[in-house]
Amino acid sequence: MEAFFHIKTEETRMRVKSGRHTHWSVAFASLLVALFIDTKSVNYVLGAILNRDGEGFTTPLFALIAIGTIFTAVVQRSKVNLWVWLLSAFVIGFYFYTSLSIATPRVPLPFLMGFTLMGFLLPSLVRIDTRLTLRAIMTIPAIGVFWLSRVLMPEEENELGIVSMMRSYAFLVPVMANILYFLLYYKTDRLGKSYSFWLVSLANTIYLFKMLSSGSRGPFFCIVSLIIFHWVVKKDENGKLRWSAGKNLTVGMAIAAVGAFFQEVMFGLSTLLHEFGIYLNVIDKFVRKATENGDMSNGRALIYTTCIEEIPEKPFFGHGMDLFEYYTGIVYPHNFILQIFYDGGLMLALLLLLPVVWHLIKKIRFGSHETFSMTLFLLFVSVPGALMSSDLWQNERLWLFFGAMLSTSFIYETKRRYKP
Repeated sequence: MEAFFHIKTEETRMRVKSGRHTHWSVAFASLLVALFIDTKSVNYVLGAILNRDGEGFTTPLFALIAIGTIFTAVVQRSKVNLWVWLLSAFVIGFYFYTSLSIATPRVPLPFLMGFTLMGFLLPSLVRIDTRLTLRAIMTIPAIGVFWLSRVLMPEEENELGIVSMMRSYAFLVPVMANILYFLLYYKTDRLGKSYSFWLVSLANTIYLFKMLSSGSRGPFFCIVSLIIFHWVVKKDENGKLRWSAGKNLTVGMAIAAVGAFFQEVMFGLSTLLHEFGIYLNVIDKFVRKATENGDMSNGRALIYTTCIEEIPEKPFFGHGMDLFEYYTGIVYPHNFILQIFYDGGLMLALLLLLPVVWHLIKKIRFGSHETFSMTLFLLFVSVPGALMSSDLWQNERLWLFFGAMLSTSFIYETKRRYKP
């Protein structure tokens, strides 16, 4: 493992500017960010090793990350841009306004402060090395593979042995980092060819297979989205974005065909795989839901309809933070874009969604290889899943993505092509 986390290479020295910031602070910040985004998977791994269920390690892990972040921010003399501060203040004010004038939001205040806002501010408080961060993210939870039956244990009273959505998304993080590292760094990184890399990759392959066979559908959608995007969009050595019109057309036609005959495709795939003795819950669940109640979306179609019908009632300022259950009896809209418009209306969309999309496009088009790589990781580890599930205000991965898009200093590099 020492070779895998070796940071005192000539490449790292060249990438870290001389002056007040030293390579150790960048490396330390990279490990902090990795631990933050791996918190849930680490929590499950520690619980399995120590034979303790629940999430009892979340608080000490957060405390460690918070202390480390403050220390690193001081050392690196970080400056958070005004828009990030204003949005953070808005979120806090929105919570108390909702709580005092309407009803208590579903999201607990400690979680909002400790994970939602921490994730949002983290990219503005520290500078990281993309390559080292991806290595750490994919490596930290790998030891849990020795306790796989407890780490990815099925939900209670589940005869089909299905792993919960929370655990599936937790281990999506290291799996996605491993895939992206292999796609973007393996060919040019000699450390990536070490035995450590292959051992870690083997562990994450086992996690991936378990997620496909027994996990939720959302993580599978995230992985497929990343692979398709990488197949279509490339960045050359000069940082220029390139894509193939032929590949775009192929992907578009494939998506249209699958969308038009989605149920038939799922039934056909399920039958074909079963003939070879392969059972994947990410496909079989569609078949089960269609057979049980004729709704492959597992009720999401009704949820989306309800949300869309109620948004026009308060289109400008919304219904209040995380009150979808209060008004409808449904926990949350299961789509973060709909929830932004439902909770905060056009105001929240203009304050948060529009700037994030704007900077996302600029970072993908003009960002360096390091910025491009981290943007893809944070985008596909959060957004596709957040379009199908998770509460907007309790999805720390999504808020880390938001914060990274609005940050102007998250990625430490010598050549910055992205200029906000």
